[in-house]
Amino acid sequence: MLNSAERRERLIRILILRGHATLSELSTELEVCERTIMRDVDILSTSAPIFTIVGRYGGVYIDKTNLKNQPHLKDREIALLEKIVRDIEETSFCSLNEGEIKLLKEIIIVYSRKK
Repeated sequence: MLNSAERRERLIRILILRGHATLSELSTELEVCERTIMRDVDILSTSAPIFTIVGRYGGVYIDKTNLKNQPHLKDREIALLEKIVRDIEETSFCSLNEGEIKLLKEIIIVYSRKK
């Protein structure tokens, strides 16, 4: 289980990757109740461009254009991570589980300059 700082960091990464997510999706993925997600959003919204929308297309959103100091990996770092993912997928000699592989792929997407 993630501590609150790790969970909030993961929540931001999910939003950067997807643009938005429902409370239900976030609570399931982060393994906490929807109220905890709302508290996290309240806290994060003071320092990150995160907001909620109520209704049919509701959920938690992030304004990627207003993200400041978003770190980026260098092209060679991304190439190395992509090579690791390919090697993992092509061989069965890896100790990473499915969740860790998914996280590695998300890191590549979130921290690459290619959006």
